[in-house]
Formats: sequence, structure tokens, C-alpha cells
Amino acid sequence: MSIAVWEVLNFCHRVFEILVKKKVDISCEELRRLYVERQFTFAEIAKQYNCVPTTICRRLKRCGIPARPPGGSVYEYPKRDFDGTLYEKAYLVGFRIGDLHVEEGNWAIRVRCTSTHQEQIDLVRDLFEKYGGVWISQPREKRGTGITAHLNRSFEFLIPHEDKIEDWILSNSRAFAAFLAGYVDAEGSFASSGSRAYFKVDSGDKGILFQAWARLTEMGIGFPEPRLVRPTGTWIQQFQLSSRRDLWRLTTERKGTLYQFCEMLAPFLRHRKRVRDMEFVRSNVQSRLFKQNTGG
Repeated sequence: MSIAVWEVLNFCHRVFEILVKKKVDISCEELRRLYVERQFTFAEIAKQYNCVPTTICRRLKRCGIPARPPGGSVYEYPKRDFDGTLYEKAYLVGFRIGDLHVEEGNWAIRVRCTSTHQEQIDLVRDLFEKYGGVWISQPREKRGTGITAHLNRSFEFLIPHEDKIEDWILSNSRAFAAFLAGYVDAEGSFASSGSRAYFKVDSGDKGILFQAWARLTEMGIGFPEPRLVRPTGTWIQQFQLSSRRDLWRLTTERKGTLYQFCEMLAPFLRHRKRVRDMEFVRSNVQSRLFKQNTGG
């Protein structure tokens, strides 16, 4: 090999070393968020920061973050294809739009949720644990508990997040009921006390609420039209910030409407608290309707 060629190769090697060993501007907090909370792999984090996986590994050690053992990542768990019914699919789509963050990774569909309510974490685990690896974080003050599930490509139907209800859902009344149950499990609430009971869902998804209202009206379930309850820019004292988009509400206190609505959702609701509250509302309005019809 000539001296000139050797010098060129040596120069290239030194440049490569510099590139590989370059300083990566990632804080320990951000690294913990990506690696521990969101369960990214070394390769995925390295791709974001334009470096090699060994650089991320070294940074992990300096931050005192223990590496996952082989097989300790939800990536390595066996994954199963989605094999549920059309209605289960519709429910998952509704629940996803209401409360799940879904990302497309290199090898998996990553589903995440953070909640201060244990029932919500339990529900996400129950929905996905048979299909792939599920990781649950330790609870954090104010931020709550995080849960991440890694699923295979058969769950690509969860990736879209648009402010609309798809036609295949709207055209099938039971699929629509299942979709709405998922959305209600994520965003809605039932309450009853004495002679008053109501359902409401507050959301920035104006399109979905108006489509749901229109479909419910077609089915003879007479909700009032959704209304704007908090315009963009409203100061929210609880969170010490301004709202980033309009907040809309779909709600009713009508006895007959509530009873019909509960009957429609009952076969599909899965959130323990939502089911419990819905049953109280159904019992409340059933009792009041009986008194009304018998003159009691």
C-alpha cells in the first residue's frame, strides 16, 4: 500500500472517530424520558441525535440510568396480531382518539398513556397486554403513572388521529356504539344525585362531537347540539396556562335520552369507573321514568 493511500485511510479513520465520539447534547432527564418512560431503544435514540447507539449507552451510564437486561424491553416481547371483532376495533379507535398517544417506530406501533387514575392504567393494560409487551412506570406526583405498549403492524389502524369519525364506523350502528364507548371511556363522565343525572364529554374534537351528535339524532337519541364552553386563549387557573384550542361539550340531562344512551353504550363500556357511574345514572333515570309513567 502506498504512503499516500495509507495517509488518506488514516485521515478517514480519525474523522470517523471524531464523528462517533462527538458530544451528544441530551440531558439525563430527556434520556430518562426516552429510554425509561417511552421505552425507546439505543438505536432509536441514537437516530434522533445523529450518533451511534454506543454513544447513547455511554451517556446512559454517566447519568446513572440502568440499562434494560436482554429481553427487558417491551420490544423483545412476543407480539400477536390484532384478532378482535369489528366492534373491538371501533372501540380501540374511539379510545385512542380520546386518550392514547400512538407512534410508529422502526419495529413496532408504540401506544402510550399517562394518567393519575389507576382505572385508566388498568384499562390500557387489559386492552393490550395480550398483544405485546406492556411497561408501567412508577407513579409520579402530579404527573401520574405512565404505561407503554409495543404492538405489531396489525395495529396500524390506531396511527391516524383525525377530528372525524370514519365512514365504516358511522355506517354500522353497533360499530358506532362501540366507538363512542371507547371515546366516552377516555373522555366522558356520568353523574347522578337525587332527581338529577347527566352525561357529558368535553373535548377539543369539534368534528367528532358534531358527527356523534348527528348520528345519535338519526338513531332517535335526542342530544342537544354540542356547544362551545371555553374558547381558545381562555386562562385556565388550575393549570396556570391559556387553552390552546376551543373546548366543546356534548351533554344531556334528559331522562329518556340518558336511558337510551346508557342502553346503547352498556355492552361496550370497559372503564370500571365509567361503567359504575353509568349504571347509577341508568338506575336513577329508570326509577324517575317509572314514577313519571305511574304518576308516583
